[in-house]
Amino acid sequence: MWLVIRRRTLLWRGVCVWLLLGLTLTALAYFRSPPAAEASGLSRPETVYVIDPGHGGEDGGAVAADGTVESGVNLAIALRLRDILRFCGQDCVMTREEDVSIYSPGCETLRQKKASDLKNRVALVNAQEGAILVSVHQNCLPSAPSVHGAQAFYNGIEGADALASAVQEALNRAANPEKGKTPVRISDSIYLTKSVTAPAVLIECGFLSNPQETERLKTAEYQRTLAAAMAAGACCRQQGRECHESQQDCLLLHRLRQRAQPLGGEVPRLRRLEHHCGAAQAGGGRGAEERQRPL
Repeated sequence: MWLVIRRRTLLWRGVCVWLLLGLTLTALAYFRSPPAAEASGLSRPETVYVIDPGHGGEDGGAVAADGTVESGVNLAIALRLRDILRFCGQDCVMTREEDVSIYSPGCETLRQKKASDLKNRVALVNAQEGAILVSVHQNCLPSAPSVHGAQAFYNGIEGADALASAVQEALNRAANPEKGKTPVRISDSIYLTKSVTAPAVLIECGFLSNPQETERLKTAEYQRTLAAAMAAGACCRQQGRECHESQQDCLLLHRLRQRAQPLGGEVPRLRRLEHHCGAAQAGGGRGAEERQRPL
C-alpha cells in the first residue's frame, strides 16, 4: 500500500514538474519573441511632428501688395496646426513660436543669419527621433496674380510622398475645391528639406500675390481650415481614415478647443473623435498635457 501511494506521489510530482517546465518555456518564448509589428519591420519610434513656420524675424519671406508679411501668416497657421495635433494626442515641436529668426550668435549679415537659421532648423529636426517635418510657407507669383491654392511638396525620404498625398487630398477639399492640385517632389536645391534625415512635407498654403487669397489667409477661420486640413492628412495617413472625415473631425476639435462654438449636442461625437484621434488615451507626452485642459 505504501509503495502504491509513493508511486502515485512521484507520478503527480513528475506531471507537475513537466507542466511547470512547459509553462516556463512558453512564457520565455512569448516574452523573447518580438511583437508582430516589430517582426514585420513595422515598428517605429513614436512620431514627433516638427512644425516649422518658415522665415521669421528679419527674414520676413514674401510680402503681399498690402504689406502682409509671409512669416507672420506662417506662424499663425503653424500654431493652429500645433494646437490641433496636440489635442489629437500627437507630440509636436516648433522650430519657432515667435516672430524671430533662430540664427546662432555671432552672425552679422542677413545672409549669415539666414544660413545659420536654416542649419539650426535642420539640427533641431535631425535631433528628434521619429521626426516628421511639416514646414509652413506662402507662395508668391507677382507675374500671375490670379494663381491661387494650397499645395504640398515633399522630400525623398521614405514616407514623405504618402504623407504629402494625404495632406494634399485634405487641402484640395478645404482650399482647392474647384481645381485640386497634386503633391510635387521638392527640388534638392531647397536646403531644409534636402538636409533633414526625416520625411519632410513643405506646404505652400496660398499665394500672397493673389489679393483675394491674401485676405483669406489673414483670417482666423481660413487659418483654422488650412491647419485642420494638414492635421487631417497626418491623422488619416496614420490611422487609415478617410481624409474628408478626418478633416471635419480635426476642425470640430479645434473649434471646441478654441471655444469658437458651444458644445451643444456635439459631446457624444466629441467623445468618439477623442477615441479615434487618441485624445482619450491615458499616458504621457506633450499631447496628454493639452488634452487635460478643459474645453
